[in-house]
Amino acid sequence: MKRRFALATACALSGAMVGACGSGDSGDLTVAEAWTRATPPGAEVAAFYLTVDNGADAPDELLSATSPRCAMAELHRSEVVDDLMQMGPANAQDLTVDAGQEMVFEPTGLHVMCMGMTEPIVDGDQIELTLEFANAGRVVTTVTVGEP
Repeated sequence: MKRRFALATACALSGAMVGACGSGDSGDLTVAEAWTRATPPGAEVAAFYLTVDNGADAPDELLSATSPRCAMAELHRSEVVDDLMQMGPANAQDLTVDAGQEMVFEPTGLHVMCMGMTEPIVDGDQIELTLEFANAGRVVTTVTVGEP
């Protein structure tokens, strides 16, 4: 938590931002540690992972995601059901982060699904990702290639 607070403090600007730090800030809600993996040749999809920290006094819901690297981005959840991994759109309950809590997007859980990629994702890429929240509004962050 200290690392995220230091990162958010160091990177914070008024309103939404894009930065080399890979985090975004909108008031009391921050997005940090956004990452993805490099994609193999011919891949048309990728998953983005991140952490949302809601320091506000009220819950907030993640409504949508967009990126210039994706023809379409969807908010998904993966889970094991009857010993089989299943993936599908996340619902509002999945995407609501309570006041003072974190919501972690990670492999085998919540993730932003980037579909119809405009180009492959390779090591060294920095990918802009815009998240739209019900209360915090737009938060722009940078997705880096490689696990944090």
